Amino acid sequence: MALTGRLGSLYRLEALNWCWFLTGRGERIAFAARRSLVLLLQTAEQEPDRALLTLRYVRTRLASTTTRSRERADALRTVVQLLEAERLEQPGLKQPGPVAAALLCQNADNARHLGALWAAVLLSGFRRRAVRALCRTLVHLREDPDATDAVRRLGEAMRAETGARQWNALAHALSTALQDPDFAIPGTRRLAVVLVGTPRS
Repeated sequence: MALTGRLGSLYRLEALNWCWFLTGRGERIAFAARRSLVLLLQTAEQEPDRALLTLRYVRTRLASTTTRSRERADALRTVVQLLEAERLEQPGLKQPGPVAAALLCQNADNARHLGALWAAVLLSGFRRRAVRALCRTLVHLREDPDATDAVRRLGEAMRAETGARQWNALAHALSTALQDPDFAIPGTRRLAVVLVGTPRS
């Protein structure tokens, strides 16, 4: 956990390497390591280059895992926690909201990496959690006039990682989830349409 503070800022790659390594250890250690990676991303929000490094690092490590391996399952569990993470409380910030929402609007490159991570989790056993995290992100962004382009980039990145049938199935799952009263808020469905675009045939 000590790696998530000043050390994580000064020794970025070393902190990521150690935390990622520990996510593959025993469950108690892995739990703390996943929480530490979440904290690394939360604190990186204030340093855009570090946030981008963190997303790129996690995407690279996930891509290096073997399908249906324990390593992949551990990696996906870590990724879904990152996508569910809330922003840290800050002075003047009334509603923290998801870290992913803040990072999407912070840097265009973030959308590319977040899209790849979301697509991977949506195609896994963590799909339901990933859909809910995506819905929460759209709810938070619904009143941001600058969010449309960021959501479009996210959708394009997610779409590039899926096949036609997979994408249409994910679009259907998102549409169904948005019927939940927690997400059925004006403006959210509009962003969902931007995200999904024209269904593939």
